[in-house]
Amino acid sequence: MCNAIVMLWLCCFASFCSGQTLTKPVPDATPIDEALEAYARLTHRTVLRPTSLPRGDASIPAALPENTNAALRVLEDRVTNAGIALVRDGTKFVRALPAEWENTPGPAFLSTLQRPEAGGENIPAGEVFFPGADLHMVLAVYAQIRARTVLRSATINPRPIKFRNVTDLTQEELGYGLTVALALNGIAALDDGDRFVQVVPVDEWRHVELRAPRRTPGATLLDPKVLPTCPGSPPWKRTSPQGPPPPLKGLLEYYGSLCAKSVVEEGLQGDWPVFFAITQPVTREEARYAILTSLKLGGLAIVDSDDHSLRAISLGELRGLQVRDPAAAAKVHQP
Repeated sequence: MCNAIVMLWLCCFASFCSGQTLTKPVPDATPIDEALEAYARLTHRTVLRPTSLPRGDASIPAALPENTNAALRVLEDRVTNAGIALVRDGTKFVRALPAEWENTPGPAFLSTLQRPEAGGENIPAGEVFFPGADLHMVLAVYAQIRARTVLRSATINPRPIKFRNVTDLTQEELGYGLTVALALNGIAALDDGDRFVQVVPVDEWRHVELRAPRRTPGATLLDPKVLPTCPGSPPWKRTSPQGPPPPLKGLLEYYGSLCAKSVVEEGLQGDWPVFFAITQPVTREEARYAILTSLKLGGLAIVDSDDHSLRAISLGELRGLQVRDPAAAAKVHQP
């Protein structure tokens, strides 16, 4: 598993190889970045942090005291004076929290997380290094580490993520650390059953419905490679009459095939940022659930049009339908 994570990271971010030393400076590092990096090295703890932090004066002396405790006091004073609290998290992490953090939905979400249990394969120090990585890349690595398919909301702020494991971590510990780091950047990752994780803005986490189906023993699994994907961005239009269908239409057509219905007619205007990429083998029931959930997170729903066809509508249209024609609205397909 460790090698798979490394290879994926090398492909996603080739300019920053996973074998870098922990003392190599991060490009465009601010004084607070340098202070937190020094603190991580001295405490042997991975810093979990928002990418954007207050830019108060956290510059550190050219030479820290040789005594470790004295050096830590200097760093803690500089970080605290910059408006950031350092809160130790278990034995391997420390959270860097700006003052305004307590007034967000984040603390309530983090209180639901369980610290990882010890044991399991170790991932070496420095193996996962995000010096301000694109969220798409981070979530791709996160899905591999957690061995779950990410079902992603369209309303997430795609901010870059900073993370580096300064000590060996187990796969479970690494997954926990990244979950906290995402939350500190306004993103909640909620486990949905045993094989999915829903990723939404942290201020929406209480409203997420977790309904992933239980897998029947011996059920036939679908290869992720044969399932459609949706990149979450345009274009949706066919590039040529003979070309493949646009991603969203292809996804809707595949859902129709799972229901033994005719091709789903979109009837939608505009671009719909639906993210869909199955990364683990799934059953037909799980594939159906993942599609419906991804459509819902992208602002869409599917309703029965008649006995032989389905229709995709926006959630706004669905709410209007619930007022005008409750019987028709009751035919919506629920995840």
